Amino acid sequence: HTAGNPVQLWIDPGYAGAYAVLAVEINRSIGEVWHFDELYYAGRTAQEIIAEAKTRSWWCDVRGLVMDVVGRQHPAAESQAEIWYHETGLRVTMQPVPIVDGILRHRTFLKDPATGRARLLHHPRCGGTLREYGLYKYAEDSEHRPQTELPIDRDNHAMKALAYGLVANFGHVAPPKRQRIR
Repeated sequence: HTAGNPVQLWIDPGYAGAYAVLAVEINRSIGEVWHFDELYYAGRTAQEIIAEAKTRSWWCDVRGLVMDVVGRQHPAAESQAEIWYHETGLRVTMQPVPIVDGILRHRTFLKDPATGRARLLHHPRCGGTLREYGLYKYAEDSEHRPQTELPIDRDNHAMKALAYGLVANFGHVAPPKRQRIR
């Protein structure tokens, strides 16, 4: 992270599995996302995560928060979005991101269809995220073929945070234009 450059936090709130907060810097001039730090913990509350985030050197550059729409839910207490707002003064951007849409957008940053190069770069210290790439699995039938296009909903907290952030900043992948047959 370059001091003074705006930072976004891409968040997938959780507790038992993991609470994933990815610190990213977006270089819009070249269309790259630099994921340079993360908070990735199981068994921590939003308040504990926020307190730790505030100790990081990049905290003073945080300009935006992106979170799953589930962050609006009120399980007999403040929602995750409300906690982040009350603790930081920053509003949370949220929109529904269907799983397949998030995967499609993510793939365009792992390998740009136009250039073939990666546009999403992870710092080696982002171990929770890097570990999830190896754990992201699809249910298979007895012949080891995927049963569905939806991955198993486990070990994917950082993957979800990446999907929310990428779609919030770059939109959904446009479907290919259909050619009319004459």
